[in-house]
Amino acid sequence: VGLEPVKVNFVALKKVNIQEIPGIIEFAKENDLHLHLIEYHAPNEEEELYKRYFYPLDDLEDTLTSKADRVEIRTLQHRKKTILPDGTEAEFVMPMANPEFCKNCHRIRITADGKFKPCLMRNDNHVDFTSAFRTEDPVVTIEEAYKRALKLRAPYFCQLDG
Repeated sequence: VGLEPVKVNFVALKKVNIQEIPGIIEFAKENDLHLHLIEYHAPNEEEELYKRYFYPLDDLEDTLTSKADRVEIRTLQHRKKTILPDGTEAEFVMPMANPEFCKNCHRIRITADGKFKPCLMRNDNHVDFTSAFRTEDPVVTIEEAYKRALKLRAPYFCQLDG
């Protein structure tokens, strides 16, 4: 269908799937996939789920970087991508307490229930656009909701730092 490259998102979860990381890297290599290794994230590091599942990827990133043929910094997201000697690409997504992640985020996400999500780390500033489909001009109404969401964007971790 021409959807290339295919990307696989793998969220590393302590005591759940960490042992599967070497296998997912091998799977990516065998199937010519781009692998995104993602740290579990939560708006509050004190949340019970965060404490239970967060697994830092720093050591793995250092290990793969030391083995890489080359390392690129993706300008759009300011994320490190390692290209291993066999051509496997592994990109690290590590948003927790990372002002660079926030500063370089240019995304508005859409939730499954029809809301614009201006910040990956927040759940208190979503903008609903489902009612737009019941208006006379849904395109204009959705554009207005999108513009409201854009105005709500602010670097999350920079806010915490003062």
